[in-house]
Amino acid sequence: SSSSSSCCSSSSSSAGSMAVDMPRGYLERLRYCHGLASRFNRETEELADFYVHRRLAAVIVAVMGMLDMPWLFTPNRITVVSLLTGVASALCVLYAVEDNIMFLWAAGLELLSITFDCCDGQLARMYGSGSLVGRILDGLSDLTVALSHGFVWVYVFIQEGVLTWQVAIALLVFTAVSYQQQAMMFDRIKNLFCLKSAPKKDSKVVGLEESELIEQEMQKALDSKSYVSYGLLRWYKTTYLVVQDTVAHKSVQDHYQEMANLNPEEYRLKWRSTMRLVSWCGTGTHSFMFYSLLFVSFLAADIRVLFVWFALNNVVQNAIFAVCWVRVQKM
Repeated sequence: SSSSSSCCSSSSSSAGSMAVDMPRGYLERLRYCHGLASRFNRETEELADFYVHRRLAAVIVAVMGMLDMPWLFTPNRITVVSLLTGVASALCVLYAVEDNIMFLWAAGLELLSITFDCCDGQLARMYGSGSLVGRILDGLSDLTVALSHGFVWVYVFIQEGVLTWQVAIALLVFTAVSYQQQAMMFDRIKNLFCLKSAPKKDSKVVGLEESELIEQEMQKALDSKSYVSYGLLRWYKTTYLVVQDTVAHKSVQDHYQEMANLNPEEYRLKWRSTMRLVSWCGTGTHSFMFYSLLFVSFLAADIRVLFVWFALNNVVQNAIFAVCWVRVQKM
């Protein structure tokens, strides 16, 4: 969920140097960095991100900027913190049946996880160190956290006799596939919307990368002996991009050629309703449901409250996905 205020999502693979000159005083740096981290666009953001997660993240990023330690606070390290707190949140649910307070811990850790998930992209923009590898790592982190919650929740359902293991596994698999498809659709529509409604000079790095660009990045990773980066890029090319291409009739080149005769403002007005609709399928919205339902589970002292997420994901959000599947063909 670490999409930028100007539309495109970014993270980083290295700390790099500050993109701008920093004020010298601590308070001046705090205000300055908070201003940089608070630049996000309501039109392309999930509502939970816009009103809650990014505002919390802006405060954390401002403090990091005030301390002025880019060698310590790198976007990828923040991504790892987001991953660890998200997985810890899921694990807390294992103990919540016997100790109800663990639901509250799980809710708090999940809120912290999605907040840090927003921090990495905002930090990358402040440092001017966004990268494709960082964005891929961020997406894998989001998927891992969501799968952790899904796996632990159905495991507890089985242990408590709420579901048979056959039904639980089927539910988990269907939910996981639905979640990933929704996230990919959100990325595709957001990237198209940003590319065509607010074109930029570096608009190629927005999630519509061609194979040639990916191969160049893969070769750079090999040359620098960064095998982890190479593996992430290879996975991105052979799985994520292949699946994304299947949901659209237009090639990447088709989209760039269309931009020559496109009126960005007309495009924005025409497709902003689709952008808002698909935003209900994003990572931030799922995380909002996670910690909200965990909090309600704490109040109700009932694990069955968590069924609501499975129902919303597999029925309501899949219906939104189906509508967006039709619309994205024309974008």
